[in-house]
Amino acid sequence: MTGLYPHVSGVKQLIQGPEAEQLSLDPSIWTLARGLKEMGYETAASRKWHLSTAGPTAHDFEQAFEDRSNYLTQTVDFLSQDHTQPWFLYFCPTHTHRAFKRNPQ
Repeated sequence: MTGLYPHVSGVKQLIQGPEAEQLSLDPSIWTLARGLKEMGYETAASRKWHLSTAGPTAHDFEQAFEDRSNYLTQTVDFLSQDHTQPWFLYFCPTHTHRAFKRNPQ
């Protein structure tokens, strides 16, 4: 998201637990979302965000779809919009951590 190594950006481990605030990405650090926004892109982030406790909108994303129950619906709605400018969607679903099982039908 920043183009920096983790030790340079301040995010040295997974953001969780009592030290989460101290481990979070500083909002003043440049991000891809900021650069794209400056070039006129609409920006959105969907689901997983392990860079700060503040969430994607604190790091220059205009929209964030983080609600477990409807993030996919919000993401599809974003993709279905009639965008008048270029857009960027950071899509990182939690499904990557679950085993996929073949449907026998």
